[in-house]
Amino acid sequence: MQVALAQELMKYSLEIKTKESDVIVAFSNALMDIPKIICDNCGFDGDNSKNLLKSKYNSMKNLKNFTHGIDIKNGLSICMKEIGVLEGFEMKRRVITAACETAQTILKVDGVARCAPRLFVNILFNS
Repeated sequence: MQVALAQELMKYSLEIKTKESDVIVAFSNALMDIPKIICDNCGFDGDNSKNLLKSKYNSMKNLKNFTHGIDIKNGLSICMKEIGVLEGFEMKRRVITAACETAQTILKVDGVARCAPRLFVNILFNS
């Protein structure tokens, strides 16, 4: 699911002509880091596995049925449905929503506090 969402967000970011597209790209990259980190933790090349998933997603015609993930036994792309690995969509949606809300809460700034400018004291000429 992360790969499909990340790829669609990347496509959507190309349609946005404002600086918000950078935020969409960053979120897309963060989603693509999830399978990469899992592969790294399993001892496989995470970048290679991430590229395998992106390639598989881009080569599929029916994108609504994209069920590929990484087989942690060999690091290759495989259909998760075929090996009996099913993820709950609703749970994934809730987790991603909670992560976004948490990030928004952390980054929320009600006002900018400004410090008074520092006085520059020229020690060489005032001695």
